[in-house]
Amino acid sequence: LMKIISIIVAFIGLFFSFTNFIPISATPVILIFFIPFFILGRNRFNYIFISLFFMLSYFFISGLLYSPEAFFEYEFYRRDGNVFVTFSFLLTLVLFRYKLNINMVFDYFLYATTVINFCCLIMHFTIGNSLYKFFFIGHNAAGGFLMMLTAISLSKLLSKHSVTNFLIFSINLVGLLATDSRGSIIGLFSAMVMLFAYKKGYEKKGIAIFFVLQLLLYSFLYINAPSGFLSYAYNTYDKSLSYNDWDLSRLSTVIIRGFYLWPRAIYLFLKSPILGTGFGSYNDVPYDLVGKDNFFMYNDGTVYFDDHHAHNTYLHVLAENGIIGLILLIFFIYSCNQYIKTIHEKYVFNSLYLCLWCAIFSSVTEHRFFTPSQMLPFSILLGLSHIASNYRSKICYQIKSNISCRDYK
Repeated sequence: LMKIISIIVAFIGLFFSFTNFIPISATPVILIFFIPFFILGRNRFNYIFISLFFMLSYFFISGLLYSPEAFFEYEFYRRDGNVFVTFSFLLTLVLFRYKLNINMVFDYFLYATTVINFCCLIMHFTIGNSLYKFFFIGHNAAGGFLMMLTAISLSKLLSKHSVTNFLIFSINLVGLLATDSRGSIIGLFSAMVMLFAYKKGYEKKGIAIFFVLQLLLYSFLYINAPSGFLSYAYNTYDKSLSYNDWDLSRLSTVIIRGFYLWPRAIYLFLKSPILGTGFGSYNDVPYDLVGKDNFFMYNDGTVYFDDHHAHNTYLHVLAENGIIGLILLIFFIYSCNQYIKTIHEKYVFNSLYLCLWCAIFSSVTEHRFFTPSQMLPFSILLGLSHIASNYRSKICYQIKSNISCRDYK
């Protein structure tokens, strides 16, 4: 019964993930209450479960020590603590097995959401609004979701070349471009390059280049950050004045990220490099850091729940949870990547691989990896794929024949 309920709840979350006006997509969060039953049922743990369990547990403990009352606030789960909404239910989905046609699940999600996107695009171009927001509040939220949808559309096209699949891909790509979400657009095309690199056997080199370029970029920006931005970021930040309210050009937002938001995250990391300054602390300015400088400090200032993040998931995690938090995040990403490589269905593999790397690349300019609007479709589809894989592995083990598990349908 719990398995059936889990599947139904996951489907509800998946097929309503196209909007954040009504947070029905967060419904799978209730599955966390099933985790003890699956653990007691002696289900075999896997690397996704283990890595995600330790990452979320560490964030949870850090949050309890920093601001325990935050866990009783709704806004916390919409903003500072949205990682729990995005991934916690995955702990349940990856533990059990069920007979599921995962290709059909991807198809139904793709077709249904593309039809909705197409209707919204017609209305958008008819009305003539400047930025396309689909069924989301912000254009970047729409861009993140449509980036994932376009990645799945491309995977469908790669698995079967047809006019219909080309139209589906084109509709979703137009929607993505209409959002003018630069991080999402760059993330998609970077993920496409990464998929090509993987097919050619250059994935490790691509990862190494990605890591080195980030390290060089952050070092340069921190060293050259103007002192005016540094003092403003660290000491005199006024909560009533948001950089989102400034009259900035698109180029200026890049400068703000590079010389203001990212250096502030690096500053917090250097103050408390091992454990960070506390989960949810990045936006709680002005800071009141207490503890031992350059070893462990936590912020003792006022707690806020808003969208003033570091606009970079990796730096954000480094600031709030230190090197331990980043290692746990990388371990989780690695576990997802390794599992995806075991998927034999070309359509499903390409979809999840592209979506994962879309999230990895787009998280350089935005705090995307924890964002429900972008990551819920990926995490739900990843969980459902794991359910099907677990069932398939069990059947292959039981039949004990010469039939290759690769050929098992």
